[in-house]
Amino acid sequence: MLALLLLLLVSSSLVTVLGLPSKHVEADYVLSPNWDLHAAPQVRHYDWLLTESYRAPGGKPRRMLVVNGMAPGPLIEANLGDVVEVRVTNEMADVTAIHWHGQPQRGSNEMDGSFGITDCGIAPGTSFTYRWTVQTTGTYWWHAHAAMQYSEGLHGPMILHDRDEGEQRAQYDTDRVLVASDLYDEPLKHYLHTYETREGFNGDMGVEPVPDCGLINGRGLCKGVAPTLAARAVMPLQGRRRHRFRLINAGALASIRFHLEGHRMTVIEADGTLVEPRQVDAVDVMVGQRYSVVVELDQAPGRYKFHADLLDDMFGMENPNLQRDQHILLEYRGGGSHVQELTGKVVQTLDQSDLRPLRAIDPPPSTEQDKLNIHFALTVSGRYRAFLNGSSWENAGWNGRSTLADMVDSMRHGKQFQPEEFVIEKPRGGVLDLIINNVDESDHPLHLHGHDAFLLGSGEGMFRHGESMDLSKPFVNPMRRDVFLVPTYGWAVVRVVLDNPGIWALHCHVTWHMAIGFMTQLSVLADDVVARSEIHTDHCSPIRLHLPPPP
Repeated sequence: MLALLLLLLVSSSLVTVLGLPSKHVEADYVLSPNWDLHAAPQVRHYDWLLTESYRAPGGKPRRMLVVNGMAPGPLIEANLGDVVEVRVTNEMADVTAIHWHGQPQRGSNEMDGSFGITDCGIAPGTSFTYRWTVQTTGTYWWHAHAAMQYSEGLHGPMILHDRDEGEQRAQYDTDRVLVASDLYDEPLKHYLHTYETREGFNGDMGVEPVPDCGLINGRGLCKGVAPTLAARAVMPLQGRRRHRFRLINAGALASIRFHLEGHRMTVIEADGTLVEPRQVDAVDVMVGQRYSVVVELDQAPGRYKFHADLLDDMFGMENPNLQRDQHILLEYRGGGSHVQELTGKVVQTLDQSDLRPLRAIDPPPSTEQDKLNIHFALTVSGRYRAFLNGSSWENAGWNGRSTLADMVDSMRHGKQFQPEEFVIEKPRGGVLDLIINNVDESDHPLHLHGHDAFLLGSGEGMFRHGESMDLSKPFVNPMRRDVFLVPTYGWAVVRVVLDNPGIWALHCHVTWHMAIGFMTQLSVLADDVVARSEIHTDHCSPIRLHLPPPP
């Protein structure tokens, strides 16, 4: 209580202070079985207030960013063909933008919510309404796309239904979302300066800050928390039933292993793509990725640990305060409170390379190839940065601009568009094989906005034509997803059909890597973007008013 009183004294007018968490999770995210899949297309309106608040999601007070008082924030739910309309009022101290992860935004590039690329941002004290049509279905999420805000609480689930979903529903009796993430004791910007220096942490340049614990639907347990605050959240479910869990990793760095002790799980979806069922003991989920699993509760009544443990595959140093194990207690309804003490041994984890889409689509032959080379290095000024083809992203959004607005202004006034940041320009569209070489000691979960990528292959070392793989051969139903892995000191090739006009971000979804420049832009069919009358650039005006006057 003393810690909270001290926080209250130093908090600004924009910050509210709430008490330590109860034994319940922040949000249940239970999907109603009565949701009408066949309702006429309609506008699904949401009204969000973004504020700053002192919370203790891991048992230790810290400043969080919240939506309508929630972190993670509200669930968005809609049907294919619905219009999602979200009015966002920013009462935080900083500019923000909201991205609708995995949504094509075909015909609405300006609603993608990529700060500095398609979005000039929402200034403090102002509102903006995002409006877009649901064009794909499955398990998705929304999150802030400015600075490192999504890792401070500005994220939440987004479940988009297909009208033919009834066949899926026959596989399970209930449906719910588990949003897991890592958590740092301090706001992330507290660590960023040291991360960018030559010395880094403990004299080791380029090593990312390691989190302190994890959260499941906004609740977790960090080390050093008093026993009275350590009560695990309980999720009562009916035994002898099948339950769908939609698993989302909304973290900053750590991969997360989901595992229900004593039970097997059947994977049926990955990143919005329904897949051929795979039965495993556990699923490892990288940052930004999503999976759906179905679990049959067929064991003895009682309570079982449902883990969302932090894996150390992305950690380059030790954190003595790290609490990797995080779990909630799944209780067989009516089965008592006894916790079944099992070994928790995981025999079989999902091999992502085994995934095959349930709906077969063979990619068309490529019309061109590009290479993207990843490396990290010091700049001449001594800052540690990420580079893509020698370019490190410096966000123009902080100057009240966006690439989309600059491009539209230039081309509508008959001027040649000259972007200040690296842009992969594809004015004629086509089918692109993007060959990505990773000269770095970390795996990278890459996310391409506006498109699902066909995953053609990956391997060790640098990609070599004629040796690594034959890109001229036909590919049969490769996996499709919007977050794909580029392995440590390895390569990956994805095929992308460039038929969605817009300026689209391509970036690593590790928050630390985005913060030091791991982002580029893909410009597709630019003339078609500029021709759309709906594109407007006055969205940048409130941001420019918010900026300090020039010296």
